[in-house]
Amino acid sequence: MKCFPELNSIDLVTNENGLILVYKEFYRLFDELEERSVKIFITAPNGSNYEHMLSELRYTCTIKRTNFELPMIFICVDQQQFLLASLKPNSYEISSENDRAIFSNDPVLLGLIRTLLIKEY
Repeated sequence: MKCFPELNSIDLVTNENGLILVYKEFYRLFDELEERSVKIFITAPNGSNYEHMLSELRYTCTIKRTNFELPMIFICVDQQQFLLASLKPNSYEISSENDRAIFSNDPVLLGLIRTLLIKEY
């Protein structure tokens, strides 16, 4: 059984720590999604500390660079549902007791957040 059977697109806005987490945990999943023609868009801040990861992700994702750094991670699925998370990863574990997140499928709230964070590719 495959996850996300009818998935079409993923929009992800992240910071440097989030990009590291996404790369470590979801790189192989992105390969599978790309094979199923799922469009993955990642917006990441300008910087040179993680260029290797962005280069690798470009094989499966559309990467956009931005001048601002979001202090959290925003993931939107098919422009219908989203997760907004403040993650506090450390060097040893991918999660911590200080992680906080909200999930919603409220179209008004999603529209507001998308307007603030996502520009068209």
